[in-house]
Amino acid sequence: MEPILLITGFEPFGGETINPSWEAVQRLPERIGGFTIRKLQIPTVFEAAAQKVLSEAEGCQPRVILSVGQAGGRKEITPERIGVNLRRAAIPDNAGNQPKGEGIVMNGPDGIFSTCPVEAMAEAVRGAGFPGRVSDSAGTFVCNDVLYTLLSHYAGTDTLVGFVHVPWLPEQGSPSLPLMDTVKGLTAALEALWERLDWELAKHHLHAGGYTCVLRKGERELTDTRRGVRPLLELLKSGEDFEGWSVADKVVGKASTLLYCLLKVKRVYAPIISRSALEVLESHGIPCEYHRLVPGIRNRTGTGPCPMEAATANITDPKEAPEVLEKTLQALTKG
Repeated sequence: MEPILLITGFEPFGGETINPSWEAVQRLPERIGGFTIRKLQIPTVFEAAAQKVLSEAEGCQPRVILSVGQAGGRKEITPERIGVNLRRAAIPDNAGNQPKGEGIVMNGPDGIFSTCPVEAMAEAVRGAGFPGRVSDSAGTFVCNDVLYTLLSHYAGTDTLVGFVHVPWLPEQGSPSLPLMDTVKGLTAALEALWERLDWELAKHHLHAGGYTCVLRKGERELTDTRRGVRPLLELLKSGEDFEGWSVADKVVGKASTLLYCLLKVKRVYAPIISRSALEVLESHGIPCEYHRLVPGIRNRTGTGPCPMEAATANITDPKEAPEVLEKTLQALTKG
């Protein structure tokens, strides 16, 4: 069964007769990437909008929930980076509610980051030829109310949650974006989301599950809690095809990346990566996202270089790595 992406758009509000978010959502294809697209119009009403999304999601069990809203005054398609725990309205919603500064979730954090790859989505919009950027404020109206509520509800789960604001349509004012440009820009963002879905889930499980390494493709996932290259050598020996898999690995050195090249993985995420490891990935065209770039990986006592890094320091051809690493492991075991 294909994963479902539930995407929502709002009804008109504030005296408008049209809302570009719902107009665009209605016109999206029924399938994007490997997603089956489920579309839902939601009311521009505090709390009720998010509750309608949650009710729909309970029935269809989406892998991703992406809400789309109107942002008059913006000229770009803007994935939102964060939702904030605040309801504050300059105008009434469609039920007459106009909160002046109350929280959304009692004792909830002040802000929760989107679990969708917002930078990649904005880049995909631009790559398709349309204006796009990441926004750091979803406001405090119903759009933010939906985003924060859903992020809070799905925190710690495999359901990704995000929000995208789109500009006015030309008939609403300026700046604006033609409707089909908005549709094509959203489609590009969703294609980027599909492309990175395995990676995002692998990253989430690496941190939430306490693993040292997570490999994922589609509905298949392999995890390990052991440190070092032994698990990767075992994967190579298994003869299984890992081409196109996404990787999240806690600490990545050159030895690991040489093996990932042989496994033909699609992407690598690493909280810590060595400079030589990054160079290997870049030379083999494997995208990598990391948090900390270090000169080299140290041994477990911190007194010198990792033996596997030392053993592969002069290797340029990944095919040479398995034999060298096996011999190094054997020597360490005997020692």
